[in-house]
Amino acid sequence: ATPVTVNAVDYAFNIITSAPAHQVSLTTNNPNATISAPVTLTGGTASFNATFYTYSPTTTTYYTVTANDDTDNTVAANTSSNIMVMAGAFTKLLMVMPRETYAPGTPTGKTGTATAPIINVAYTVNVYGVDQYWNRVSSSTNTVAISATGVTNFTPPAAAALSTTGPRAFNLVFKTLAETPNVTATNTTDGTKTAYTQLLPAVTVGPFVKLQILFPGETALPNTVSGKTGTPNSQNAGVPFNVTVNAVDANWNLITTVTDEVAITNALAADAATSVLPANANLVAGTGTFSVTLRRAATNHQLVASNVT
Repeated sequence: ATPVTVNAVDYAFNIITSAPAHQVSLTTNNPNATISAPVTLTGGTASFNATFYTYSPTTTTYYTVTANDDTDNTVAANTSSNIMVMAGAFTKLLMVMPRETYAPGTPTGKTGTATAPIINVAYTVNVYGVDQYWNRVSSSTNTVAISATGVTNFTPPAAAALSTTGPRAFNLVFKTLAETPNVTATNTTDGTKTAYTQLLPAVTVGPFVKLQILFPGETALPNTVSGKTGTPNSQNAGVPFNVTVNAVDANWNLITTVTDEVAITNALAADAATSVLPANANLVAGTGTFSVTLRRAATNHQLVASNVT
């Protein structure tokens, strides 16, 4: 705590020891600071303790303390000179996940709730070297390693040194749906610094962005370039066969919440007069089966699945 003295003064800042016993309080613009309770002037003086938990993140960030007369608001308040608050000793690591916001000096060092990782999409984690109140210690360049449990097919990013200018970013890629990663940042340079561990929400699919059409002989294979494997089977002219349409994310993962209406059309004008195409239908749990009959004997048939909704 920092001791703060408040004096009752005249216009020339001479202490008035005979000042009335007014109640005096302190306020500050330092977030999360604690200041002792209001006190009564005694002999023209009042003493307080102020504890600043939030550091000055830049060389031009300052805080002030203001003394107020709670008994007589006609008495002018007085604001201190600028105060720079320095971070304490480096004691631990902090990870800030997507949709969380770094908040030094708060009980947890951050606010917000981490978003769920999307399968096969980089999930950026920011790591800070901090003091006991989560203030960033810019002088540390210790090396940090990221690990995760509760996941399969996970390759940790390369270890890297803490940055002297901001957080160190690591991109994590989770490749299995529904797993709940338990991620840990560890200081590999100095084992006395406390590691940071956080359990993330379950890995999920991304937003619905496109449709996938599968012919007999093809199988969905999410998180690959084409999103499928296999080769379409040959079909007999005039004989109906089924195609499957899936609602998928950018990496071809099935989105089971989609119920949009889908239409099947020919990509080639030559097929328009000879094909028997299904009526439009809504997907169920993100997928639908459509019966198609192609009557033209050829090797270049193409079908298009379109979102009508």
